[in-house]
Amino acid sequence: MSEVDRKLTTILATDVVAFSNMMSRDEPGALHALKTCLGKIENCIREHNGRVFGGAGDSLIAEFSSPSSAVLCAVDFQNKIAARNRDCLKQQRMWFRVGINLGDVMIDEENLYGEGVNIASRLEELGEPAGVCISHKVYEEVRRNLAPTFVDSGKHDLKNIDLPVRIYHFRPDDQDKDTSLTGCRGKEHRPVPASPKPAGQAVHTLALRAIRVAGGEEAKFLAEGLRDGLLNSLSKDSEIGLIREQSTVGQDADFVLKGSVRRWADRLRLTFSLIELANGTQVWSERYDRKSGDIFDLEEEISRSVAAAIRVKLKDFEFEWLRNTKDDELSVADLLRRGAAYFAHGPGENDKVAASLRAALTREPDNSMAMAMLAFSLHRSFEYSPLVPRTESINEMKGLAEAAVKLKPDSYFAHLVVAILSQVCATSDDPAGPNLGATQMPGGTSAHSMFA
Repeated sequence: MSEVDRKLTTILATDVVAFSNMMSRDEPGALHALKTCLGKIENCIREHNGRVFGGAGDSLIAEFSSPSSAVLCAVDFQNKIAARNRDCLKQQRMWFRVGINLGDVMIDEENLYGEGVNIASRLEELGEPAGVCISHKVYEEVRRNLAPTFVDSGKHDLKNIDLPVRIYHFRPDDQDKDTSLTGCRGKEHRPVPASPKPAGQAVHTLALRAIRVAGGEEAKFLAEGLRDGLLNSLSKDSEIGLIREQSTVGQDADFVLKGSVRRWADRLRLTFSLIELANGTQVWSERYDRKSGDIFDLEEEISRSVAAAIRVKLKDFEFEWLRNTKDDELSVADLLRRGAAYFAHGPGENDKVAASLRAALTREPDNSMAMAMLAFSLHRSFEYSPLVPRTESINEMKGLAEAAVKLKPDSYFAHLVVAILSQVCATSDDPAGPNLGATQMPGGTSAHSMFA
């Protein structure tokens, strides 16, 4: 076997936080944001005399002859990505993790291999969003020359690495840029709160931990059935991104679901809790005390109950985020979600619904669903009011509903709104509010017949 060339070098690995979630919401937008950010990163790598030698999709791996150059580069591009995020919509923001290691590597033409590269990749996985995670070897080389205060996070067992590695964290602080690289040495590190999700909260990522068991084979069998039932039920919800196995909780999940099954004689106690990982807060918990019986019936009952509770709780979180986010920071899809959430919470805030839907139509004037929802919102504002709608209001509702059906003839919701307004106009004393006409539903059914 021919001798392999080797060298000592500094490896930098970086990738995007929760990129799959961003792609699930807006593929073209996520791809454009990725290209923009990777362009900034590659420019920084060249400026700091580094070389990209690998990467796939949303990741890059580069080498530097100097650990200081690698750290300077990482902090530089993290600051540039942060500046870019401040100037764009929330759903277009992107965060990167960075891992840096100094190690011995094998050279194969333009590629590098070996434990030195593997450790950098593992450090990146442990890094904070928008942060830099370095090994002890890198820390020893840069701590006297660079200003950032890295926080010692102790030794960690890394996957497929024989010995534990001591790691250090640093995160550029947007509120105090002087500490990035040029500030006063020794400045005390301040804990960094969990970063906001880069593309909104329309999809929550839920990690389901293995259910703890005490009480013998029957309890173990029940726990396995409950986990399968919960996975099956929750996976049907398109707004929950499910992580089936999560050995290191907190990488890409927003929440983690924990559970336990305990059995004593003929009694069973099942407990479940939902933890928000950003702050470690328990946001929901429930205990079920049951007698041993038909284990399959019990699996089905508890799985459905827990899954339903989780959906409701995550919907509440989504609505809170949507309600507290400005219109110009939301996508059109999120503006429609916010309108639907207001509908579900009652008729008291139709003015806010209408404002969101008008904002959506400003951006997408031909959005059939936005038109139908706005017509329905205007109808509800009069339905729960003693005031009689004015002619111009009736005409606006009619125009929106008819345009929604014309744009999307197969939309059941648009046809439903037309049918509702037909009934309103048919009973109206206002001569300017005639019947909308016998709109045909898909399949030839008259919309009037739904309310006849």
